Amino acid sequence: FRSRKVLYLWTAATRKGRYAAKREKLKRDLLMAKPFFLDTFQSILESALRIRSLPGVDVKVRTVYGSKHESSLEKKTKEALESQKDQFSCAVDDLIEAYEKLREKLFETEKEEEQSRIHGKLESMSKPK
Repeated sequence: FRSRKVLYLWTAATRKGRYAAKREKLKRDLLMAKPFFLDTFQSILESALRIRSLPGVDVKVRTVYGSKHESSLEKKTKEALESQKDQFSCAVDDLIEAYEKLREKLFETEKEEEQSRIHGKLESMSKPK
């Protein structure tokens, strides 16, 4: 009984330790887990969704379009693009702006982390042994 209980406790402890280590590694390495990314992530998703939801021209599957359909399809495509041009450009501008903010924040945090590493190394070197 005791050997089984010890084995169970040991297994549970190692599983918990591995889970905690993997979680810490993900938190450290994963870009989306960084707090500065969460602010811009919502705006990036909204812009991408707006672009994705813009209506386009319906092209039917398994349909051969000949010269007779080509002019009408071209006209429909041109009309659809003209009507969606402003919405598309606005959504793309918002997306570019969000990416620029994210890029700036990323560079700022990298500089801060580098400065803190350098500061930590200098402090450890300046301590008397």
